[in-house]
Amino acid sequence: LYQFRISEEGMYRIDGRFIEDNLPDVNLSDIDPARIRLFNNGGRELPRDIGAARPQGLVENAIFVDDGGDGRFDRDDFILFYGIGVQGWEYDPVTRKFSHYINHYVRDNIYWLSFDGDQPGKRMEMVTGSPAGPEVRTYQGLAFVEDELLNPLKSGLNWFGRQFDLSSRTQTYTLSLPNALANARAELRFRFIAKTQGLHRFSISVNDNLLGTRQVNGPFPDFGEFLALRAFPVTLTLDNQLKPGSNQVQILYSHSASFGQALLDWFELLYPAELNAVEDELAFTVLPDSGVKTYRVDGFSAAPRVFDVTDFAEVKEVTGGSFQGGSLRFAAFQTPSRPARYIALTSDKFKTPEAVERVQFTDLRGPDHGAEYVIITHEDFYSDALRLEGLRENLSPKNRLSTEVVKIDDVYDNFSGGLMDPVAIRDFLKWAYDHWNPRPLYVLLFGDGDYDYKNLVSKSDKNWIPPFQTDELATSTELRQLVSRATDSWYTYLVGNDRVMDLAIGRINAQTPEEAKNAVDKVIAYETQPLRGNWRNTITIVGDDELVTGGRPSAADNLHIEQAE
Repeated sequence: LYQFRISEEGMYRIDGRFIEDNLPDVNLSDIDPARIRLFNNGGRELPRDIGAARPQGLVENAIFVDDGGDGRFDRDDFILFYGIGVQGWEYDPVTRKFSHYINHYVRDNIYWLSFDGDQPGKRMEMVTGSPAGPEVRTYQGLAFVEDELLNPLKSGLNWFGRQFDLSSRTQTYTLSLPNALANARAELRFRFIAKTQGLHRFSISVNDNLLGTRQVNGPFPDFGEFLALRAFPVTLTLDNQLKPGSNQVQILYSHSASFGQALLDWFELLYPAELNAVEDELAFTVLPDSGVKTYRVDGFSAAPRVFDVTDFAEVKEVTGGSFQGGSLRFAAFQTPSRPARYIALTSDKFKTPEAVERVQFTDLRGPDHGAEYVIITHEDFYSDALRLEGLRENLSPKNRLSTEVVKIDDVYDNFSGGLMDPVAIRDFLKWAYDHWNPRPLYVLLFGDGDYDYKNLVSKSDKNWIPPFQTDELATSTELRQLVSRATDSWYTYLVGNDRVMDLAIGRINAQTPEEAKNAVDKVIAYETQPLRGNWRNTITIVGDDELVTGGRPSAADNLHIEQAE
């Protein structure tokens, strides 16, 4: 298998020359065009609900293969496929509303390419798009801004954008909307975060036109000192205020006191747009509808190709459309249950992946796995994880634990399409618990981890084995320092919809091979050369309360100390 990354939506092309230049171990003459296959899981986060549907392994995507008709894959032959990044829009058929999404864990999507599959590859369906039905000239414009700059709690899944305070009262965002209709109604949605107590006011303008002012009271800190944040949604309507091209969204902030601070989480803009190609390309979404519609897209310099990309894994090419005077016309059957998405573009707008690399795929779902003790390790610590495996299996026949060492990248490859996703760890353990013989009883995470999944704070931190971070804003309007949690226990909630651990779990927080070696050396020494003594009867209980100057607990800081005593 070969792997490459994609960060933006588009139609991508890989030809024989690209393969020769990037994959020296591949001989074009050995490639059977019929068996070329592409896999990708859509770039979305795995659902946290253990009962929700999810991909069972890698999802094959439909592709177009042009071999010149000779059954060989030569230098000028090519693969054409639809690529997407890890952010976009989803539609709720119940509320009939769009909402944007991002992937909180990674920046790029991962695709898998196979040249030697044991079955024919999945190919794009060709659908006829001969013009018929009423002509449509507009589509649903969608734009959002969600910057990940600050995590005030230094915990949890939620990162926020720019901060408002007395020294930064105004923030301006510029949106490029080349096809926006000037005389139409649009909708702006915001989510602000009140960071301090008191009254927060937000005055919102578009292109220097004031839309409205909204306000919210911030929460009081817990026990007077622990940070609490409150999410505040705002929805505003725009009438005839957008324009084709550059548009500015301006937010003016004020507060009832001098210490006020707030954050912008995100904002969304939904607006009607005109079907015009931008530099010979247009990706567009049309609202749910019934029956056959003909879409007319103007502004092409040459005849484009059209693809229905509504389902990333079932892309279809629309053929039979007409092209005249720079205008493309094609028809499609629309359904009232969901929107449709299309890409129309000329051939010179096909993108190319930056690089492709060979990877070894280890199948963790196969029937030959089973262990009572599972070590999930980062590649950096693999050799020391094997030493620990040897200890568990060979120290004592009476206390032997069958052990299997699993690399974290193999967990991602099998359960999250190759993307880093903490939920993949839980899903892997769930699979092993349900299918392995023997099933796991214990799991060790070998490597450190933190809340900074994308290395937004530190570029040098690998986040070797990420912890699970809670997401309070998924179910609440408040974030609190005393509630937000990083936890490994969540990975062991495998049976039922409860918070009861079904496995014992631990972690070695190694960040370097030296730390990993030292930790395993200590474990081996402790178990093979035990030291006897009175120290074994000594117990130390630690309370994590903070103390004021002088070591005397404050009223807010003595809870766990009293419990320990």
